[in-house]
Amino acid sequence: MPSARLVHSPKGFLRYMQMSCKTLFAFVEGIECDCFIYGQICALVCGKRKMDYGLCRANEIPPYAGGKNALLGYHDFLRKRKALKSILSGKETVAVFFLDKDIDDILRQKRRSQHIIYTRYYDVQNDIFLNGDLTRGCASAASLDPAVLDPLLSNSRLWCSEAAERWREWVVLCLVTACKHINHQCNFRVRSQIQCPISGKTDSTKTAQMTAHMAAKSGMSAEAFKVYHAAVRRRVKDFYSKGEQDRVFKGKWYAAMLDEDIKRVMGTQEYDKAGFASRVTSAVAATLSFPDSWTQAYSIRLETLLNIK
Repeated sequence: MPSARLVHSPKGFLRYMQMSCKTLFAFVEGIECDCFIYGQICALVCGKRKMDYGLCRANEIPPYAGGKNALLGYHDFLRKRKALKSILSGKETVAVFFLDKDIDDILRQKRRSQHIIYTRYYDVQNDIFLNGDLTRGCASAASLDPAVLDPLLSNSRLWCSEAAERWREWVVLCLVTACKHINHQCNFRVRSQIQCPISGKTDSTKTAQMTAHMAAKSGMSAEAFKVYHAAVRRRVKDFYSKGEQDRVFKGKWYAAMLDEDIKRVMGTQEYDKAGFASRVTSAVAATLSFPDSWTQAYSIRLETLLNIK
């Protein structure tokens, strides 16, 4: 019979942290790859200092609800008690919160705290697919010879750029609904509803229908919505033209697009396709090299935090 999880109050969890042998406590949002990615980064930084660290998922801290809001809530709880960095009986405890940026920067919702480290791009999955070896990771997830996928995936960043371009109009619609708080099926929680097939070209008829429906639900005049929609499209175009599309393109979407692209390439040839989209992110993550420069956006912030007196 599995043992029951030890339940703490917010104060009790803080005391647990302070009494632990670990100096650094890193709090992460998700369950897919967050512990693996941030655990490797913490190991790199803490290893230099011979410092112990612990990882906590959002659903492991009071009130056990999970998600970004739970992490921000506990961050605020610690901040009010001046316990984001504390010393008890000579033992130092430091808390750091690794959060997906999502579009918090565009919505001007990013928190200013030395103890919060946001992803550079929309979420941590962007870093995985941009910096991992797509050929090896996808071949492993699909049980294929890497050589079969190399023509499609040899350049990870190029594939990601082309994939994000295919869904550019979907990104525009998702941004409009998010920025104007419109309750609509076009949102960052779901895959594109305007592609045919999912990894293919944008369906202009579906796009027009979605846009018209969104305008009707927005509460804006037709002209005002048209002007706002055009402004968002220009902003997205600017991100893409600068090679910054991953700031607004959700990294979790890449898995579904890879699934469809590989199905197209393989045609009738057999491979392990069942559940591919659900395991490919972890397979690509396993190919990442953490001493590489892409981790510096996180490791430098973490090093700075640990050096603060």
